[in-house]
Amino acid sequence: MDIFMQLLESRLDNFVWRVGLAPTMAAARFMVRKHHIQIMPPKSDGSYDETRYNDGWITQVWPSTLLKVGTKIRVRTKKSSQGMGKAGHEREPNIDLPDNVTWDREQMEGSYNGVCDTEQLGITVDEDLLFKWFGGKRTGVKGMGRLHMRYFPGTYKEIPTDYNGGRIRETPENVANMKLGRGLNRYGRRRPPCMWGRPNTDPLNSPYAENKPKRAWWAKKVFPGPVLRSRNQHRPYAKDVVPGRHGKSGKI
Repeated sequence: MDIFMQLLESRLDNFVWRVGLAPTMAAARFMVRKHHIQIMPPKSDGSYDETRYNDGWITQVWPSTLLKVGTKIRVRTKKSSQGMGKAGHEREPNIDLPDNVTWDREQMEGSYNGVCDTEQLGITVDEDLLFKWFGGKRTGVKGMGRLHMRYFPGTYKEIPTDYNGGRIRETPENVANMKLGRGLNRYGRRRPPCMWGRPNTDPLNSPYAENKPKRAWWAKKVFPGPVLRSRNQHRPYAKDVVPGRHGKSGKI
């Protein structure tokens, strides 16, 4: 767990937040994503290649960048970037920096000197909670994760997550949405098929309708019967007519 937290402390957005350039981690990510932060990583021998474009400084836009030991970080020399950095320092005048970080508020430049000590982490961590969520069995291709299981209300029966043949499962959210009628008042091509030719308060074959028999849509008499007109007025068709095969009509 200590190694995991030390990796998080080496992120670029965490560095921007620790030195006081941003009040929150989200604001630090915003500064990095908007091209306000530049870095200069060291080479394998520890030296810096200042012969490259912009004297070796690279504008980094990925907040999750892991800083190497000896990486230099600065606020971009652009006027808007400098103004944002000064505003952050005025908002946070007194900040205790860890021993592995150096920062000059006047030049707005610093460096990442080593791995952070576990006693100087920037946030309070509940290790039991982290183990609970990330210490379970492998649940996906991308890594570890806690097994997420949901139960039907008032029971210990798990709500399955596999394919249900296109039918809606009776989860608490789906039941509430059907009772409130969300999505049933849409018109045009966004109108669901269960509302075609029906009022907004009576969807076709709603599995969550109360005090109504649950029958299949083909067993309900929701479609009118065929209307047949005879060309000969003296020989009209019978009143009781049922549809035949392929949509054709016939007599009883």
